[in-house]
Amino acid sequence: MRNLLLSKRPASSPEQELWCGVLFQAVRDAARLHELEARQVRRGNSSETYHLQRDLTAARLAMRWLTQPSRDLSEVCLLAGIDEEAILDRRESFLAGRFGEFKPLIASHE
Repeated sequence: MRNLLLSKRPASSPEQELWCGVLFQAVRDAARLHELEARQVRRGNSSETYHLQRDLTAARLAMRWLTQPSRDLSEVCLLAGIDEEAILDRRESFLAGRFGEFKPLIASHE
């Protein structure tokens, strides 16, 4: 199994791979935030509201988690072998909906 965030450097253990997966899922969720917000505006109250709200909540939480220093983010980055600052340095890009370097990984694993 390969490291989904840093494909050039394989994880050194199954546990490290797991924590890289946690970060990858957060990036994947956060990357959908702007699309989901636009869908919410277009759909209003529809039968899809429950799933849309669930996905929006996950995307908002992921965005907050990836863009604000926290003990949880520090711990996950440490366990994943990824520099927390490398994630936090992308704050402005993430908030603007720019996940360019992650898009090929996200698209290939949806």
